[in-house]
Amino acid sequence: MDQPGDRHVPEESSVGHSRLKLELWQLDLRYEGLRIVTPATQGRILASLAEHGQQSPVLVVQARNGHYVLIDGYRRVSALHKLGRDTVEALVLPMGEAEALVYGLREARGSKRSALEEGWWIRELVEHHRFNLDRIAVSLERSKSWVSRRLALVKQLPEPVQTRVRQGKICSHAAMRYLVPLARANKGACERLTEHMGNTRLSARQMGKLYVAWRRAERSERNRLEENPLLYLKALEELERNPAHAEQATADHGNLLKDLEILIRVCHRIRQALHEGKSSAAGETLTRKLDNRWQESLLAFETVKEIMEECLHAGHGRSQGHL
Repeated sequence: MDQPGDRHVPEESSVGHSRLKLELWQLDLRYEGLRIVTPATQGRILASLAEHGQQSPVLVVQARNGHYVLIDGYRRVSALHKLGRDTVEALVLPMGEAEALVYGLREARGSKRSALEEGWWIRELVEHHRFNLDRIAVSLERSKSWVSRRLALVKQLPEPVQTRVRQGKICSHAAMRYLVPLARANKGACERLTEHMGNTRLSARQMGKLYVAWRRAERSERNRLEENPLLYLKALEELERNPAHAEQATADHGNLLKDLEILIRVCHRIRQALHEGKSSAAGETLTRKLDNRWQESLLAFETVKEIMEECLHAGHGRSQGHL
């Protein structure tokens, strides 16, 4: 474990910045929300620190009252805290917070930082440090359109969804590829869908299936999908395991839809015929025949109506339950 007596001993790093050993309580963690934390990544960092110790310093800038604002290294600090360590090796950047954020983002270009994370850093620079897009683009050696696209990502995605991405509950790649366009189309649907995923972390492939299904569905089907995405995926997996059953079910539903369309057209023709002939008198025999067929039609329709409502209610109930 790092010893408290080692702190505040300046050491010149290879890039000329002061290198200190700071106590964890001295760190100001105001930019914690700019990084994604997944259990897998955090576990690897924890194991590496436990076995090899801290290999690279975190980045900080000096603040007031003996504190230091942590710019980069949040996952390492979290792991050190879990290991019961009291101190952290830190590189003190000789610049202000805003310039340090630009420095941290520029230096991390070769890392696996996601586009959403880059967007969070850029939003921080724009909203809290009053940088304009031109200045950010020049500082990062990027085009203005690149900066605009990253900023648009975080502006389009609802904040509750971004929180789930930060917590590692949603894959950042899936969020960018599927949830951003879903949010553009319907922010409420995006929030409901992700909320009803619970703590289940879906793969990008699964998220893609949900997005495609939502785009193709009618309004009532979309509502059921948003309320029970996991149930939809489970049903889809069952159909994929039994493609013959899926094809037969599709064919059966297709035939049923065609029959219902025929029924609608027949009803329209009957209504038109009745409307056109309502003023003409029918003979007693014809009236009796019409009455008999009408009663038979009502009975047949009532039977179909009851069965159809039972099927629809059962299907809706399955889509609502037991998650």
